[in-house]
Amino acid sequence: MQAIQKYILEQVATNRLERDRASALLKELTQHEPANTNETKQDIAVVGVACRFPNADNARDFWTNMMQGDDAIETFPTNRIDDIRYLNEQSFAMLRGAKFKLGGYLKQVDLFDPDFFQITPAEAKAMDPNQRLFLETAWEALESAGASKEKLSGSLTGVYVGYSYEEGYKKLLEEFDGHAVLGNMPAVIPARLSYLLNLKGPSMIFDTTCSSSLVALHHACQAIRAGDCRQAVVGGVQTLLLPLDVDGAEMGTESADGKCRSFDADASGTNVAEGVGVIVIKPLEDAITDNDHIYCVIKGSAINSDGASNGLTAPNPESQAEVIKRSWKNAGISPTRISYIEAHGTGTKLGDPIEIDGLKRAFRSYTDDKQFCAIGSVKTNIGHLDAAAGIAGVIKTALALYYKKIPASLHFETPNPLIDFSDSPVYVNKELQEWKTDDGPRLAGVSAFGLSGTNCHVVLEEYTGSAVSEQSELAQQVFTISAKTKRALFQSVEKTKQFLQQNDSWRLVDLCYSMSRRDSYSHRIAIKAKDTDELKAKLTRVAAFGSYEMVSDEMREWGIGYACTSMETRIQRLESTSVEDIFSGYLNGWQIDWNRVYANTRCQVVPLPAYGFDQKRFWPKLGLKEQRYEEIDASPYLFDAAWMPKELQNGLTATEETKFWLIFSEESDLENELLKELKLRKEDYIIVRPSQHFSRQSLQEFTIHPAHTSDYDLLVSALGANVWESLTGLIHMWNCSNDDDSMHDLKTLEESQYKSAYSLFYLMKSLQKHRISPKLQMNIATSYAFKANGSEPTIYPVRATLAGLAKVISQEMPKIVTYCIDLDTKQMSGHQAAQAILTEVSQPKGERDELVAIRKDGGRLVQVLARHNPAPVADRKRALKENGVYLIIGAGYLGMEIGKYMAEKHNVNLAFITRTALPARDAWESLIKNGDENSRVYSQVKGILDIEKSGSKTIHLSADATSFSEMEQAVRQVKETFGKIDGVVFSIKQIYGKMIEEMDENEFHGAVMSKLKGAWIIDELTKDADLDFFITLSSISSIMGGPKNCDCTAVNMFLDAFGDYRLQQGRATTTINLTEIVTGDKHGYLLDVTMLPPIQYSQFIACFDRVLSKAYDLIVVSDFDLKIMKELLGVVKINFSDALRAEILAHGSSIESEKATAVLSGLSMEEVVGKITEMWKEVLGYDDMPENASFFEVGGTSLSAVKLLRLLRDAFQVQVEIADLYSYSTIRELAGYVKERDVQQADDMMDILNEFESGSMTLEDAAKLLGKV
Repeated sequence: MQAIQKYILEQVATNRLERDRASALLKELTQHEPANTNETKQDIAVVGVACRFPNADNARDFWTNMMQGDDAIETFPTNRIDDIRYLNEQSFAMLRGAKFKLGGYLKQVDLFDPDFFQITPAEAKAMDPNQRLFLETAWEALESAGASKEKLSGSLTGVYVGYSYEEGYKKLLEEFDGHAVLGNMPAVIPARLSYLLNLKGPSMIFDTTCSSSLVALHHACQAIRAGDCRQAVVGGVQTLLLPLDVDGAEMGTESADGKCRSFDADASGTNVAEGVGVIVIKPLEDAITDNDHIYCVIKGSAINSDGASNGLTAPNPESQAEVIKRSWKNAGISPTRISYIEAHGTGTKLGDPIEIDGLKRAFRSYTDDKQFCAIGSVKTNIGHLDAAAGIAGVIKTALALYYKKIPASLHFETPNPLIDFSDSPVYVNKELQEWKTDDGPRLAGVSAFGLSGTNCHVVLEEYTGSAVSEQSELAQQVFTISAKTKRALFQSVEKTKQFLQQNDSWRLVDLCYSMSRRDSYSHRIAIKAKDTDELKAKLTRVAAFGSYEMVSDEMREWGIGYACTSMETRIQRLESTSVEDIFSGYLNGWQIDWNRVYANTRCQVVPLPAYGFDQKRFWPKLGLKEQRYEEIDASPYLFDAAWMPKELQNGLTATEETKFWLIFSEESDLENELLKELKLRKEDYIIVRPSQHFSRQSLQEFTIHPAHTSDYDLLVSALGANVWESLTGLIHMWNCSNDDDSMHDLKTLEESQYKSAYSLFYLMKSLQKHRISPKLQMNIATSYAFKANGSEPTIYPVRATLAGLAKVISQEMPKIVTYCIDLDTKQMSGHQAAQAILTEVSQPKGERDELVAIRKDGGRLVQVLARHNPAPVADRKRALKENGVYLIIGAGYLGMEIGKYMAEKHNVNLAFITRTALPARDAWESLIKNGDENSRVYSQVKGILDIEKSGSKTIHLSADATSFSEMEQAVRQVKETFGKIDGVVFSIKQIYGKMIEEMDENEFHGAVMSKLKGAWIIDELTKDADLDFFITLSSISSIMGGPKNCDCTAVNMFLDAFGDYRLQQGRATTTINLTEIVTGDKHGYLLDVTMLPPIQYSQFIACFDRVLSKAYDLIVVSDFDLKIMKELLGVVKINFSDALRAEILAHGSSIESEKATAVLSGLSMEEVVGKITEMWKEVLGYDDMPENASFFEVGGTSLSAVKLLRLLRDAFQVQVEIADLYSYSTIRELAGYVKERDVQQADDMMDILNEFESGSMTLEDAAKLLGKV
């Protein structure tokens, strides 16, 4: 306080401050001066830091990311989606198609080491992830502070945590017992640490929303100064189990693209994030006495509330200025020395100017200097951690003070127009800079302003105490590491080795001293070293043994020892200080009197890496009760993808509308006939032919190289946006030739895709690159891509990928509708084929089918999904036999389950081929005993051992399924081992789960070729074998597509067609189209992401058992929830058979609303527009909605369309389909259509009633027709 008063008087003396203003400031200082200034001014040191933030598992990685300007915002981790599906079982279908918020996420929240904390697995599973994350991170912070359980036990150590409670995890638990009550109680987060470590200080939770953890730090400092505790563990934690991106940003505070642009003109809100940060604090005097590692000094802090401001959640610049000034007073510092402020910086257009206004008001009381203080926000790097945001800012600033560098605040280009930085004391720090200072220790502030109105500001100062430099009296030292398990021990060794390789400035004695302050456990390593170089070399040698190896006794001669001690030996105490005695005594499990060892040496704690937790997965089961497959009736899960005749109502019709086509074709009779007909119909067109380079032959003709992406860019650019916008549609005919040798070898197989799926992918990427989004119909013409009625002279499965990609394009790009026409070109003339194409493209939109096959002798056929026909099918007499040899390619969870099933049926010989090699056999026992039960390697090893226990034999081979030489060698080895091959299961997958816009060429190529090459290679290598079965596991995406499924749908449509291709060659083949499969608490086998409920492994095995015994060609295995499917009829790309559609409609939820509905006939057009406008605002989340806005252009999705249709049906009792939203996409267009439908329905009803009254219609027929109307 005296420093501030002195500063004010100096300002007056130099005529830089008016006397009246100075008098008012001095009076204000006197009024707010605390009664006990000594207590308030006590400096507090930050002596321990630990964190797990997005893209950073520890403080070192976090600081590296800060210096590199890392932006950790990304999509929600796909590996975590499976863990949350049952948060709302009823909305599972919606969840599968939902969009997650872009944010800063942790890769894993399910891993924990309960044994370290002496917590049972049952209790660990019941604990909220926030509790588990905080426990481990708090221990890491304590270890970095040089603490041990022994010294902490009974101490006045407080625990202060910021946390905003969320019930998500609680909903996942099957049973809510006593463990679950405590495991999900917010107050238990700090209390559990206090209980486990026997800490006697206060244990408190704080929830003030965004300022929670900074408020926790303020109270912890106050408690230390008041004597309530001697030191404190302070932190904040937040996880996001279900961060769904609801249509529209919540409360206008969240950035649409996930980027937090603090103080920038383009700021549109903050972003979500999760993580945990923990620091350990104690009085500075104690920290110096205890030889602690000091990151920085907390000088003071303050909190207040906005009170009755503009709104409960509206920020208040006056309150923000007040809390900052009071923290300065409490700190007793001169505000002009502050050179960095870690701002709240949420990146909202209103919040940012208010925060700068608050800072200007605060500084104005002390100086009129401009732009002397840098500001930034960690939210631009890792997102808004909500309750943990404050502690994230503190950790960033503490590290900045320690390393004397100010990290860049990201995404700042142009200042918010409401902020005049030139007239402000602050400036946004855009680049990493050295933190320079002229007058004493560097000084900084950290702000956090809660949505609740609770504000907090903390003042931090650089610690400038001198580092210890004297040498140790010990010529040789003993470095020790210990852990409770071997795995944890070697993880600690690896982490310490990496730390020392990156930090070579530490004294050896400080390194050894720091480890001596930690707890000692049963698994121990001791290393004798004379300097840090020797220590690093020996640690590297130890680490090379790996997690499951034991350091040999012979290495003790080189000063490296390993031991596992018993509890009995650990009660003995060694008081000798000789290096040899310490080395051997420690390995023998004796307690070392480290105080005696370092009594004559001044040491300092080094923030070495913390304990290497032996984590395992703890997560509730998915609520599925597994049955034995023999107990399950497979029938409800089996469906046929059948081709059924369906003639058009209209033939090739003339139209007055001028049409304009872009045609990808090759010179052929088909092209000639098509162009001739278009000219007769006076329809315009542009031709694109494959060639060796891009060229413009004429106004109507271009050539491009199908494999050159740059040619597609040139084509899109040459046509220009106006042409693209005026196109009626695209007709792609590059896959209609009768001369195709694509299945001849791997080279032709890959080259085939440049005219197939790759060509369409490149075109879409080029359109997106040029920001052209045309509204058009996309017509894909192929020949013999599918077996529709068996009359096909050949099958070209490589062409099916094109149809698969097209299916997804229409689901990701609502302005494009796609159709596929498969032609019988070898048995039809060019004229007939051209007529077939034009007949299809001329049909009204509502009359077209997405996938059509035209056959000369079979007419027009469409693919439909129907319940499996139980009619007799030929049995496979030798499907599975004793001592049969079966090859399973892609032995993931599903492949292993299939292997277990086979071994249960018979004693068999199983050959598993995977890309990843397994450890050597002699390491398996140790892996099963100490390994991670949730790892893929553990699962495969355990599965193989279980199979072998049942009497079957196995061999596991590592080979890349897309490498002919590797697979050839593997198949040869299988034959050499078992003599033959009787059956094959092909189950490889490589999917990216990305939108077309997000996926690059290499990813799409890799995903497509993984299955094309893999299937071709194993077919080639086994074509001469007399196989009993050849089963390929495909996916239901080939039937229904789905956003983010472009690669899945393309390759799985190939697999379906590939099965028909093999059958045509006379080789037994069954293709199974699967939905997602899950079991218990294991990871699901995710073939791709669909909106359908998953089935259990046991249900799949029941279906597989049926399939294996019958000679099915193609079978669909799925669980179609009829209630869900009714809502999704217009969303999913499935053409249901009439019988299955009727079943869905009959069993689905009723669309009639119990609420009073509007009578359309009594509403004016403007009233209908008003009601529909309100529906749009409710579904899309907008406050205002212009009538001319297009539903999909303003962010509408297929799922939000389902919600809108439900509201329309409930309100107006008219039948509106999802396709209608494409045709009538604006509010006024939709209102007109709804009015028109109402009139039509009323007329239809009147006609029915008149016919019934006249006697020309029976009551039963009238009831049926009224039901349809």
